[in-house]
Amino acid sequence: MTPPRDPSVFDEPHLTGDFAPDPSEIHVAGQPQEPVTSEGRADHNVWDEPGMDGGLAGVAPSGTGRFAELLEARQAETGFAKSWLVTLGVALAAGPWAVLGAFYGSGQTVFSFLAIVAIGPMVEEVMKVALALWVVERKPWLFRGRFQILAVGLLAGLSFASLENLVYLYIYIPDPSPEIVAWRLTVCTALHVGCSVIAAMGLMKAWQGAVTERRRADLTIAFPYIITAVVIHGVYNFIAILIDPVFRA
Repeated sequence: MTPPRDPSVFDEPHLTGDFAPDPSEIHVAGQPQEPVTSEGRADHNVWDEPGMDGGLAGVAPSGTGRFAELLEARQAETGFAKSWLVTLGVALAAGPWAVLGAFYGSGQTVFSFLAIVAIGPMVEEVMKVALALWVVERKPWLFRGRFQILAVGLLAGLSFASLENLVYLYIYIPDPSPEIVAWRLTVCTALHVGCSVIAAMGLMKAWQGAVTERRRADLTIAFPYIITAVVIHGVYNFIAILIDPVFRA
């Protein structure tokens, strides 16, 4: 009968000289490793864990690479011109990106009805603010103030509405009446701009909390605003279907 192994930690293979490392680990260990960036360090920093809250673990020492340190450093590096250039780029790119959502809802099936009333509005409203949401979550220092996020929402809604109006008035509706043209240029445009601004208000709150408390943005703060925008858009589309399909946005 083989005697049982010593349960002591000192009988572990790596402490007795019997340990043979995995060949794949030896190979990887010999490869040059990519340098750890300051953003990567902040993403996995133990001092940003909930259990390391100042009230529990005391004040974190400086130079640990916490997100708060990264945020302060990046804010100092980001100038006015760069910040507004990013804001303009995000706003202009949001419209074309969200136009993809407009392709949901064609046809007369039950699925197309749900797409027009639920899926389409959800996709469009989320996509219009998706780039701004990414900036707020990952690189909040690129925005210098809340007004920039509001401007992104406004311009994103306006650019999306303009592109969608072109599709409707020149492709979907062969010969639109002056009333249809006026409706799309006013009511439909106002709907898209208004919904995007509502969603942007949620991102504003999430961003404000991040830069004030020097932490990652809590996007759950923004979700109720985005959902509100989706619901308003969906209700409008439902009413438009009851009146006339050409009025939907």
